[in-house]
Amino acid sequence: MKYFTLIISLFITSQSFGQWDKFYEVNNDNFYTLCLNEERLFIGAEFANIYRQSIDTSFDKISLQGYGFLADIEFVNNKIGFASGGCYYTTAECPANVIYKTMDGGLSWELITQFGQTGLVTDIEIINENKIFVTTEYEGLHLSEDGGMTWTLMTIDSEILHYHNLQFIDENIGFARGQKYTQNQERYGIIFKTIDGGQTWNEIYDATSFSTDFWDYYFINKNKGFITSNNGEIRQTTDGGLTWTNITVSTNTAEQNRQITFVNNQVGYLNSYDKVSKKSRLYRTTNGGQNWQLELTIDEHIMSDFTFQDEANGYLISNYRTVYKRTGTIESIENSLDLIISPNPTNDYFSIANTTLPIGNYQLSVFDTSGKLILSTQNIYENIEIQSWVSGIYFIEIRNEQSELISRGKLVKQP
Repeated sequence: MKYFTLIISLFITSQSFGQWDKFYEVNNDNFYTLCLNEERLFIGAEFANIYRQSIDTSFDKISLQGYGFLADIEFVNNKIGFASGGCYYTTAECPANVIYKTMDGGLSWELITQFGQTGLVTDIEIINENKIFVTTEYEGLHLSEDGGMTWTLMTIDSEILHYHNLQFIDENIGFARGQKYTQNQERYGIIFKTIDGGQTWNEIYDATSFSTDFWDYYFINKNKGFITSNNGEIRQTTDGGLTWTNITVSTNTAEQNRQITFVNNQVGYLNSYDKVSKKSRLYRTTNGGQNWQLELTIDEHIMSDFTFQDEANGYLISNYRTVYKRTGTIESIENSLDLIISPNPTNDYFSIANTTLPIGNYQLSVFDTSGKLILSTQNIYENIEIQSWVSGIYFIEIRNEQSELISRGKLVKQP
């Protein structure tokens, strides 16, 4: 979910642990969301505009409607994608809870559905080419099983008004954040989990009050996940949400940790906002979230979204009108072992057939071409079913017990 607050001014004070440079900037049209598709950057903006990267730092602006916000952009493959947003004060040029679809890689977009009278479609989660979930602020969680043509309202909790931050680990296991109100009309968040593809949901975390509310969460796999928090801390679960423990990111208790994402099971990024000094900070972990290093500090700014194409390269929005790009090198592999993936290409399953790996425990991770983690498992020699995956190219990594990268490979999923 992207939050819509404007803070003006621009000045970078420091940066470390990676090269961040100003990449693109506008004077109007606040930016709210970022998406990578085939290494092309898409930016969702104010007035329902999409900025589509053409060549290098050049962008084409595509206007979807007269007014409104764009909250999320997601692609199924290099051609098919969805964009969502809406309006709070609706008019003919500013409809609420809208979903657009592209069939030509983002060159043109068609309005395919509209829910209710006010608010935004806040998040899109694509399970496969046909099955798509979206969350809304006032109209609940919706499911389409025909590529966005028709939508069904899914029941989670009748007391939840706002829904944000939708994430699925696979076609069955997913998470959603909803918000309840206190008697004083203050919001606080709750995380729900499904293990049957969204048919039923169970509560796994309740912030209980506005003062202990959280901004975002992210699950690396079905067991390990994180919740951002106040006071320079985040919370971690390693049992699918049954229990949670605190991890200190910063000793500065004025920091509110906001958004968190992982590009593989070891490397992740987290941003925060210091309410006292009015600084925005970006942290990076290389050991699965146990330790975090300060990477970037920006004065008088809020970082509103980020996306990464791999563990070292990505983009972030700062102050809603500036995009910064991270340029880095991907971790090298010492004593690399050839990765035998069979069958490859495939359309139903694959397995790892290596006989050269020493005895031990390993972690296998699969990523799509945007860097999104698709699968993480320690059962590296079992058949992995992929019938529900979108056709295209996937990248496979294997790490040892010390989290050292020992092998990479490429998998081609056929239609």
